[in-house]
Amino acid sequence: MEGESKSLCHETAFDLHIGDSAGQSPWVQSIWMFVADLFAAFVPVLPFAFLPLGSARMISLVVTAVLLLVLGVGRGIIGNKNVVVTALETLAIAAAAGAAGLLVGSLITGRISG
Repeated sequence: MEGESKSLCHETAFDLHIGDSAGQSPWVQSIWMFVADLFAAFVPVLPFAFLPLGSARMISLVVTAVLLLVLGVGRGIIGNKNVVVTALETLAIAAAAGAAGLLVGSLITGRISG
């Protein structure tokens, strides 16, 4: 059963790969990357445009965490690694980056206003 499940995961990951990227134009690849980055940037910000600040913070945090976990699962499937571990690694790295951003922002703000 475990071998069948791994095989199915590999087939699914392979099926998700659309075409051979080596044959694509760098312009096409860069446009897809731009669209993907734009979508990723809008996800955590979008709730703030439509909801009160408190609700927007919570929804943004939850949606972003879920999407990061999905990204980690994808990394695990494609890399043939433990899906739970890679999902948690992805979430931890993002949380560390967010905390570092908050710390640096607080230090800069404290120095500028103080």
